[in-house]
Amino acid sequence: DVTRVQHLVEARKDTEGTLTMEASDVLAALSRCVTDGENFHILLVQQAEAEVQRRAKSQEFHASSASMLKSLGAELHKYSAEVSVHLKAVVKQSKDVETTSAAQLDAVMQAVVDMEQSALLHTGEAREVMAQGVA
Repeated sequence: DVTRVQHLVEARKDTEGTLTMEASDVLAALSRCVTDGENFHILLVQQAEAEVQRRAKSQEFHASSASMLKSLGAELHKYSAEVSVHLKAVVKQSKDVETTSAAQLDAVMQAVVDMEQSALLHTGEAREVMAQGVA
């Protein structure tokens, strides 16, 4: 009976040792899981902070871009109005030059016609004078 009890005590010690080793392994695995979870949580927090910063910079960029485009639109509108005013002035000057040139050309043509008529008149008078002188 003593042998049997000793055998049971030994078996129990072996079982307790095995269970203690298995429990230690399970606790170590759980500790690694907790550490991995904490590291993963830190990584998620860092990524969330980076995402918040990225979104803030993105909103800042969009606001800046919108402001710049609005300013650019206003400048383009201003320049468009100035170009329109200058274009109207150039068109008016062009028409004025065209009108002046046409009037000058008409005056030159009239002068040529007048000179031609005067020449014909003087030529006719010269013939009459020559005809009278011959007669």
